[in-house]
Amino acid sequence: MTTKEIIDTLLKLLELIISWPTLFLLVGVVFYKDVKEAMPSLLKRIRKAPGGWEFDEELQEVKAEVAELINKNEIEKDSTVLKVDPHKIHLTHTSTPLDGKYWSVTAKLEAPEDFMNMVERVEFERHPSFKNRIHVVREQPFVDKVKCWGAFTMKAHIYLNDGQVIKRQRFLALDEGH
Repeated sequence: MTTKEIIDTLLKLLELIISWPTLFLLVGVVFYKDVKEAMPSLLKRIRKAPGGWEFDEELQEVKAEVAELINKNEIEKDSTVLKVDPHKIHLTHTSTPLDGKYWSVTAKLEAPEDFMNMVERVEFERHPSFKNRIHVVREQPFVDKVKCWGAFTMKAHIYLNDGQVIKRQRFLALDEGH
């Protein structure tokens, strides 16, 4: 490219950059009434869109509902070996803020006492970002306490004395209500 072609290209680019704001301003002035009427519905769509402030609140509610469904669906069918209602075997958790960034989260296996006496060990599987991803607990209470900055799903592999393995999982929400 010659110097003249470069200068011509730069001038065309400058003309284009200058003309777009002028065009938008002209459209805004000409169609002011239409733009003014459309603005509330446009803002409503922005609030509900991904990244919008209402979307984030609804997303947290949906995540909590999905977590509950996952927890319920992870429960196995009735076992003839266990003689314990599988719906009574579940993970619970509590979470408390430590400071502005971190939370203390305690996950616990809860079940009837006769089932707990059959448990050899529980392997709590944490989020992949944890340095020690698997935490093994060999005696009651079967608890895993972690310090974290975000919510995640914890899985528990429950090993029974007879070799049977039962799996549970729970979405560990970070709020003081848990």
